[in-house]
Amino acid sequence: VKKKSCSRGVTKVDSWWRWLFWHCSYCFCYCDDAKDPLTNRYFNLREVTSNVEENKVVTGIRFIKARGVIHIQIQEGELLEYGEINATSISWRPIDEYNIDTKTAGIDYHMLTWEHRAVDLDDLLLPKDHLLTGIKFRKVGGHLNLEIRGSEFNITSGKLKHSGDKSIWISNDNTDASYYKPRTKVELYKPDIPTKRTIGENVPDSKSDQYIEFTSTDVNSDAAQTAVPFIDTQIVAPQPPIPLTGAGIYHRGTRRSGGFIAPKVFTYDYSEQIMNFFPEINEAEY
Repeated sequence: VKKKSCSRGVTKVDSWWRWLFWHCSYCFCYCDDAKDPLTNRYFNLREVTSNVEENKVVTGIRFIKARGVIHIQIQEGELLEYGEINATSISWRPIDEYNIDTKTAGIDYHMLTWEHRAVDLDDLLLPKDHLLTGIKFRKVGGHLNLEIRGSEFNITSGKLKHSGDKSIWISNDNTDASYYKPRTKVELYKPDIPTKRTIGENVPDSKSDQYIEFTSTDVNSDAAQTAVPFIDTQIVAPQPPIPLTGAGIYHRGTRRSGGFIAPKVFTYDYSEQIMNFFPEINEAEY
């Protein structure tokens, strides 16, 4: 909540000189208090997977907070023949609710600090004939980095191969310190509270292989009292439900806005299957 006034009143201060060489300047400092109960600085690092034993795949994702920890929650559904999803099986996978314990810091969760406050922005796509069955955050240096799991499937039978036991994890290991094409930073220009903007003003302004750092709002517009970007908790799930072949994290914002960090998904491409079912379409093109 933005504070518009100070309960203790206002005291005017100014820098001063003494004896021409002794200068005293008033500084504006940022306070990073990890024990402040009002801060949201913890991200879940545990993997979140669909129930592959019941032939279920991920059909949607969203950010959700529980006990002070921000999680990626997945929506799952049963995979049927030819890539269809059983709409009656759609449900949100329960998250692992746990309390913050310093003994599991860096294992179960990541705590944002001034030195470790970056989030990698990536588009992650699975190999052909694989569907999304898991997602998680991991730590790469001081950055939060997304990783997704894919399981091979048979389009005709609609079954996951090997019951999902031979699933693979996909990620982007590139960093801002890489010698060849390092990650680039999304810079926020005098960021203000993003909810001040009307719907539609905060637009996607990042690309894959970038990163963004949590910071404070602009000193002049908000007295640097709000952490940005915000976390977008909207549901990202196609309707009607269909299988997914990838996921990502991106930033959407605009000039003088802190913007939002949001998830994205990539849907299964049915075009190849359509061509296989109707070969005369291919023949007609030649």
